[in-house]
Amino acid sequence: MKKLNQTISYVVIAIILIGLATILSLTGCSSPVEPGTNDSETRIIKITNSGSFTEQECQERGFEDKVIMFESKYCGHCQKTLPIFNEACEEKGMVPEILDLSIAENLEKSSSYNLEIMYTPTFVIGCHYYVGVVSKEEYLNYLDKI
Repeated sequence: MKKLNQTISYVVIAIILIGLATILSLTGCSSPVEPGTNDSETRIIKITNSGSFTEQECQERGFEDKVIMFESKYCGHCQKTLPIFNEACEEKGMVPEILDLSIAENLEKSSSYNLEIMYTPTFVIGCHYYVGVVSKEEYLNYLDKI
């Protein structure tokens, strides 16, 4: 019985270590930085609700003319609004960058912008960011701000 308990303990420890290794390999230990930026000068911005970047934050990240949607294939709201958002972008002649954060390489890309996205969908449109689903008309209004 003692040997069985010891074996179970080793299995549990192995599972925990494998889980930690997987998490670290997917998220990394630090945020990658875009070439040309200084990690000590570019702070990570945690986005929890809609707002605007300062002029400096916007320029450091190169957002002045970008249209980015951060979404997840596991987010029902994201899946519903993605075609609506794409249609609004198409009407304005813009091609959005769609980053599915459930894919490791897109999570790294998000980190390279020094952003911590807390909720999906999140939209970065120029120097402004928006969290949540809105109507097509509202997306068109957001896109007019670039």
